[in-house]
Amino acid sequence: MAHRTNVVSVKERVEASDSPREVTDPACGRKINPRDSKNMLFRGDDVIYFCSRECEMNFLNPPKKKAS
Repeated sequence: MAHRTNVVSVKERVEASDSPREVTDPACGRKINPRDSKNMLFRGDDVIYFCSRECEMNFLNPPKKKAS
């Protein structure tokens, strides 16, 4: 299983004092504070945080690679 530093449970999000101070945006690798993030994706009991709407969209619809 991959290391999921960007995924935080909804319970952890609600309990702000217990939430991580820093998570990794899965689209760009940037470190962000989940409390400041306005871009997030809910999947079951997990929340995936993004630094921007652009990164969220790239995560949901990855750019297609050009055939060489």
